[in-house]
Amino acid sequence: MTSQGIPHARGSNAPCGPGNLWIAESAARDVQTINLEGAFHLTLPYRRRPDLYECAAARWIARYAAEAHRVTLADIELATGLLRGVARERPGRDAQAALEAFATAYGWRLAA
Repeated sequence: MTSQGIPHARGSNAPCGPGNLWIAESAARDVQTINLEGAFHLTLPYRRRPDLYECAAARWIARYAAEAHRVTLADIELATGLLRGVARERPGRDAQAALEAFATAYGWRLAA
């Protein structure tokens, strides 16, 4: 596990990235508590499974609303829009860049 609370892939030095749903699910089962950033990172792999992504993203938004310090309705709308945007576009596009800026504002790093 990284210092940010993000589980590592077994046998690798890289944190779970947005493309490997199996590793993300396995890592989530391995840890007892996942912080808000870790939960954010574990939500992203579900983009490849639209049937599951909507629920995973909604659960993260609810947690963000409850746990983030001084979160506003505008913050929640922004996060929701970003998560919707990255689900609809190919990687490396505008929504991905905006999501990375959002994560950076919280001091988080999106895995490559």
